[in-house]
Amino acid sequence: MTDKQIITILNVDDDEASLYASSRILRNAGFHVIEASNGSDALMLVKDKPSLVLLDVQLPDINGFEVCQKIRSEPETASIPILHLSATYRDSQSQVKGLNHGANGYLTAPIEPEVLISYINALLRVSQTELEIKKYTTHLEEMVEERTNELMKAQDQIYRKNRLASLGQLAGGVAHELRNPLGVITNAVYYLKLVSETLDSKIIEHLELIEMSAKEAARIISDLLDFYRIKSVNREQVQIAGILDDIINSHPAPECVNLVNDISDETPLVFLDPSQIKRVFSNLVTNAYQAMTEGGELRLSYTGDAQCPESVAGECIQILVKDTGMGIAPDDLPQIFEPLFTTKEMGVGLGLALSKMLVEANGGKIEVESELGKGTTFTLTLPKST
Repeated sequence: MTDKQIITILNVDDDEASLYASSRILRNAGFHVIEASNGSDALMLVKDKPSLVLLDVQLPDINGFEVCQKIRSEPETASIPILHLSATYRDSQSQVKGLNHGANGYLTAPIEPEVLISYINALLRVSQTELEIKKYTTHLEEMVEERTNELMKAQDQIYRKNRLASLGQLAGGVAHELRNPLGVITNAVYYLKLVSETLDSKIIEHLELIEMSAKEAARIISDLLDFYRIKSVNREQVQIAGILDDIINSHPAPECVNLVNDISDETPLVFLDPSQIKRVFSNLVTNAYQAMTEGGELRLSYTGDAQCPESVAGECIQILVKDTGMGIAPDDLPQIFEPLFTTKEMGVGLGLALSKMLVEANGGKIEVESELGKGTTFTLTLPKST
């Protein structure tokens, strides 16, 4: 039980002599006592949440049964122990009524001080035990909820892994079957363009459309194969500026996009697989172009050193890929690195998932921030070359 020095008892009695006598007994036992001589005052004082209420039944305004009932009806005071002490209502029916109205005990006066104090201590012990049980129950409920969430996440991960494994087997077979006809289409377009001088301009336009679509299909197939069958990581000293120059040359910005590359040869060297990190930046740059169909700015920048992921020793640098495009909806943002999630009409949703997997395979980290209608920023944390 809590130290009596900090246990407050609200003593309610309309008889001045009885109130004085009972309060003296309580104080002699070490309790802090506050007093009320009517029901209204008692209901005001009980809001301060005393440890126990010693409550007379016969009061001048509201009888003790009603006061007890009102205390029990308020959530903030419902758990406070209430002990009736009456010199007038001594019959068994009154005792039953008091207990039925919510009292924890019912005593009649006169009563020996030792009996009163022992009864109060017993009620306080029960109250303290109930409080501890309630806290422990709340703690258990929180633990169960947390564990349930962990199990649901684990179950979801297992389901996703099984689903991805099945898709991987399917992707491998389909990709192999598609690459051959795509090769035929690409070669046919190549030879037809060789004789383009004899072809109508409309035909040439359609040939270019076929070639572009074939390249897009080949890229999707490569994404499928790379995602489901990650190649080994061959890390080496890499200059990010050179990688980005190659990407910009092979993926020139549309006329409506202003491309600003702030990354120079002075940017620290990184330790990565060059082909894999090139794939990552190609995906990010291409996505940025597609997000700015109405025009905008794509800025590539080096912001300095950064903290590496916990599993990586050494130092890292930070690279930003920032566009002023349409942005990503808040509901979609947590899912953009999920395999097969896409907001595009054309696409299979593997580009960003593959980028995340490649960055992490190289000891780095990729994060995203976006505001709808204002743009998106991808932050890459990449290990420095030692």
